[in-house]
Amino acid sequence: MDWIRKYQKPGWKMRFYDTKIHILSPEVAYSVSLRDQDEDGEVKTSRVTLIFLKKENEWKIIHGHFSYTPK
Repeated sequence: MDWIRKYQKPGWKMRFYDTKIHILSPEVAYSVSLRDQDEDGEVKTSRVTLIFLKKENEWKIIHGHFSYTPK
């Protein structure tokens, strides 16, 4: 998320929805979502998977995968 905040142009919008979270252990979880993003007036949808690791009582994203859905 830090990379997105740093490098995406101002006004860039995205919306996550249909999110499901799966707890694998007290320290590991993953989520799957759909994401809509506006790219120069065209809305594109991606599937998103995020993997989380809990360290020192805080969840951190340790990996993310984004791929556009087929048209």
